[in-house]
Amino acid sequence: QATPPAAAPAQAPATTPANNKHTQVTPSPRSRLFGHQRSPSMEFKELTKKDAQISLSHELEKLSRTSNAGEKEVMDKNFDGFQRLFGKFINETGPSVHWEKIERLPKDAIKNYAELHTTSDKAAMR
Repeated sequence: QATPPAAAPAQAPATTPANNKHTQVTPSPRSRLFGHQRSPSMEFKELTKKDAQISLSHELEKLSRTSNAGEKEVMDKNFDGFQRLFGKFINETGPSVHWEKIERLPKDAIKNYAELHTTSDKAAMR
């Protein structure tokens, strides 16, 4: 004996001028992707942070290889400090800048380019 076909799942009616119920037929693309619910996960955030740190490390290593022998030690020390600072920035929570602690510059701190003194002495320019 044949079994009756299963009933099709009920779908919400599409919005038309006649029924104007504003029922959403499909979930918004931001909430669903390929049938999976999207939500921010701590694992994803941690992997993203780790990827950023690894990428930075690779790029700084490439830059370090371009330095001459005399500069290499100082450059590597600066890069290590920058990596520590970047790691601290990327892993801390809360505001990265405390705007209330920023002090205003003195009025004469910023000068118009046309007002800057020029020199033709190449040794002084270095």
